Amino acid sequence: MTRFIYFLLLFSFVAHAENVHVGDFGATADDQQDDSVAIQSALDSLAKGDTLIFAEGTYDVCTTLVLQHSEQITLRSFTQSKLKKCANFSGEYLLYVKPAQDFTLSSLHFQGLHNGHQVSTWGKQGVYIASATNVKIIGNEFSNFGDAALRVTSGPEADYFTTNTREVMIASNRFSQCRQVTTTQAQTNSYVGGVNDIVVLDNEFESCTLKLSTRAPAQTANVLFNTFKDINKTAFEVSYYSDLWVAHNRFMNIDGFVMNLYPNSQAPRQIPWDNIMFEKNFIHNTRFGLRLNSLGREQLRPVYALTVRDNRFEQVHFAEETNWRDIVRTYSYSDHASFDGVHISGNEYELAPDSDFLYIDPLSRNVYIDNNTALPTQPGS
Repeated sequence: MTRFIYFLLLFSFVAHAENVHVGDFGATADDQQDDSVAIQSALDSLAKGDTLIFAEGTYDVCTTLVLQHSEQITLRSFTQSKLKKCANFSGEYLLYVKPAQDFTLSSLHFQGLHNGHQVSTWGKQGVYIASATNVKIIGNEFSNFGDAALRVTSGPEADYFTTNTREVMIASNRFSQCRQVTTTQAQTNSYVGGVNDIVVLDNEFESCTLKLSTRAPAQTANVLFNTFKDINKTAFEVSYYSDLWVAHNRFMNIDGFVMNLYPNSQAPRQIPWDNIMFEKNFIHNTRFGLRLNSLGREQLRPVYALTVRDNRFEQVHFAEETNWRDIVRTYSYSDHASFDGVHISGNEYELAPDSDFLYIDPLSRNVYIDNNTALPTQPGS
């Protein structure tokens, strides 16, 4: 399936006005010399519709590469060339893109200097894309970033409490040894959103968390056919995204929550969020299951429509945890409301000793529970 999706998406953006080669500007792969100036010159030369091509090999990048005010620009290689931070890298991001319209990043490998899975190193980041429309990030590899390997978000200059990035496709990439892939705008006192209409499809998250978070209303996030594995914390965090569809994913060897859903405490006020669906996912060997936190303190409006159905939970073990031993658990910090319209059905699950499948908080309303089936416990579970 990966190959089919990759070539299907690739076909949609191969036709562009002109091919520009970084080698024509003096960038030489595998020479262990700083290629930043040459690559930046190539980026500065791009016109609407151009494709910047990296020949095979490793390019050493010692300062942040910047692409501004781009339109219909593609950065790609045909052999997954590597852009690697120098040991003495100066800056925060390896590549900074803002603003952008119809931007594509394909078949490149971005490598940082820190294993963010072992130790979070804030500010040591990979690719930043903001204030953008119609973004495709397809068939790349991101590794060794202490903070965000990829941050796609709204720009801090956006109007207060708005979201100005939309239509983002992140497909068939591999993320490893990083702290996160995120939609959060991290600038202090920046109350803007993440992304409207984001699709995260057929990626591999190995030792790297996916975090879809926003400080302003954001709508429509589809997380489909991904693999999350070997993560020593939560695999998937989500905050304040409405119309969230999480389906056909695999979560394996997760030493934290499979999904942690919660209101964003950094938002300046409550954001209404509704329509959360988690279905047809496979979960194996995880510390916890789904933690579903609807509201913060003093919030009044419930979260409408929560569905958890047709998933398979194997070996959710809870380790030494003595509380929170429920595979699926809802709760609210509000004294007034929680979820309204909860459907839990068709799930299969193994139970660890002294654990339960489901806990629904007393403030949730209109709850429907049907046809959830306990599986025989496997030896060693």
